[in-house]
Amino acid sequence: MRSAVGQFITRAGEKLRRHGLSASILTVFVATNRFAKETPQYSNSVTVELSTPTDSTSELLNHGLSAVESIFREHYSYKKAGVTLTGLVCRRV
Repeated sequence: MRSAVGQFITRAGEKLRRHGLSASILTVFVATNRFAKETPQYSNSVTVELSTPTDSTSELLNHGLSAVESIFREHYSYKKAGVTLTGLVCRRV
């Protein structure tokens, strides 16, 4: 799960920089397959408000991986995970 979320964050940081943006809010989510009724269900998300908007992959990874650690639960068959960046602002050049 850490690896998948790390890849999503890395890609999101690349997109921020390409578009000249920084994000001030990072949301990480995980979920099991809601259609597999015979398996235990779990979904959760955590939102982190960053003190300063950033496009730094390392800073986003630091916050994002801590976030996924706080919501990850063992013994579930996860189907989906993701990252959302909001609070977007134009970077100063």
